[in-house]
Amino acid sequence: MSDVKDNKRGRDPKSKPLLPSQGVQTSFVENCNELHSFPTEDLSQLDSASDSSTPDPKRGRSEPSLYDILEEIKASRKDMTDGQAKLEKMIEENKAEIKELIKSSEFYHEQLVEIQSKVAVVEKSSLKHETKIKELEEKLNDSERYNRRWNLRLHGLKESEGENVKKMMIDICSAVAPDTGESLHLFIDVCHRVGRKMETSTRPIIIRFVSRTMRDLIWQRSKEAEILRTRRLRFSEDLTARDRAIRSALWPLIEEARKQGKRAFFVGVRGYIDGKEVKLSTDPR
Repeated sequence: MSDVKDNKRGRDPKSKPLLPSQGVQTSFVENCNELHSFPTEDLSQLDSASDSSTPDPKRGRSEPSLYDILEEIKASRKDMTDGQAKLEKMIEENKAEIKELIKSSEFYHEQLVEIQSKVAVVEKSSLKHETKIKELEEKLNDSERYNRRWNLRLHGLKESEGENVKKMMIDICSAVAPDTGESLHLFIDVCHRVGRKMETSTRPIIIRFVSRTMRDLIWQRSKEAEILRTRRLRFSEDLTARDRAIRSALWPLIEEARKQGKRAFFVGVRGYIDGKEVKLSTDPR
């Protein structure tokens, strides 16, 4: 009966009986052997079972492995490193360009300051020259005005072919101032018409006197000479271009004052209305 039990337990019936402690150790060793002696075909079946449990790639995407994740992290870090290197290179290049721009800007600023300084000098010099030019123009006009004080102009005398202008002027001046006698021809130096000949208008005649006294006498007598009104002739002063511009600007005021019955007249380039000088707000020159 005991042999049957021993056979069921896997023991040899002829072996010696074991002590309780020995039995425990033996059973533990046997269990370990049984564990290590697990049949390989079962492992293959387990692998096949696990393979069969893997989802079909067509049905769903499998989870990435740790190795794949690490590789992706490495690739991302490499991309970040490369991008950072490119960015740093770009920043350095921009810094260099900015330095060049700053340098160029400073250079142009210095040039601008220098040019502004030169312009200021030129403007100052130009202002001095303008002042000097105005002074010279004043002196030239005064000199020309003084030289023209020996002249008178006659307006309205019709032109004719082969006319003797000097003889006609002597005759007219003798009629204006009969008391001058036959010596008047000695006081008239030159006579000629002014400007180009035109069919639509009569050119004035300029008369240059040798004596300023004789010129002033004819000028004063001409204002009341009957012969001039009859022949529609008139004398005028020989003014400079600048003086003519001033008188032309003053003439509307003088003419309006005369229409109003006021006493208005010119003395040289100055206009007077009822004894008060009329001045322009702007210089017509």
